[in-house]
Amino acid sequence: MAAKVVRLGQASLQKGQSRTPLLESEHFRAVLVNLAPGETIDLHSPGLDVVMAVLRGTGEIWVGRGPVAVTAGDVVGIPAGERRGVRAGKAGLHLLHVVSSGGPQGRPPEGETARTPWPPMDQGPKTLKERLHREHQDLLPHFGHLESLADQLVELDERDYLSRLRSVLSFLEEVLLPHARTEEDHLYPALDEVVRAAGRPTATMSADHEDISELVAQLRAALDSEPTREKRRAAQRALDRLAGLLALHFRKEEEVLFPLLDLLSPEETAKVEEAIATRAHHHHAE
Repeated sequence: MAAKVVRLGQASLQKGQSRTPLLESEHFRAVLVNLAPGETIDLHSPGLDVVMAVLRGTGEIWVGRGPVAVTAGDVVGIPAGERRGVRAGKAGLHLLHVVSSGGPQGRPPEGETARTPWPPMDQGPKTLKERLHREHQDLLPHFGHLESLADQLVELDERDYLSRLRSVLSFLEEVLLPHARTEEDHLYPALDEVVRAAGRPTATMSADHEDISELVAQLRAALDSEPTREKRRAAQRALDRLAGLLALHFRKEEEVLFPLLDLLSPEETAKVEEAIATRAHHHHAE
């Protein structure tokens, strides 16, 4: 194979295309893998080395004896014969999958064990409070990536700057902001109703949501404009503020608001749960 450069632009990550071969030689094969939410690659143990780099989304990669949670920016290497598999999370999973060739013409080696499906996921939270807490736990790992990117943003070359900022914005616009809108439209009004005597306890949370939306808009403006050093500095400040604001906002919800969920009637609880389920369904269908 002659030397070749493949640029992983946004067009390579469009939904509806599950496998895109990128490079292949007698020694390795590189494939872009696009998994829908909940989609899996069965567990198997081929005699091939593999490296998987997570480009977008979240999920789990089975490494040897069990699964490891992964998110954008993670790289996993698994030696030949070691058990492996992939399961996409709620936002889907986009991977760069580089596997060694197994023999002449890249044929897989003999003796691979049979593929087996992933074990079923646990049944999940049983109450609204547990469900919202689980959502927070799923979102929290992304905040570290915001801080990491903020530290590096100004010094990245233009290609990495655009790619990483685009990946962060995908999470913020497709996952985080819909989460906030569901709280704003359904959870907060229900809580305000049951504790009206105390004023409007969710007012500061709503103000946080406005600030979060404004910071995301600033990042979108930075991505859509010329990546000058001044623009990078502005994006860096927005990421720093966003990471700190999100961590504090989640803490306030967990410690102040979520204990109030026990005051909701069964009917009010059902309405909020339905709104959360509808939002998740719409996101998966996009």
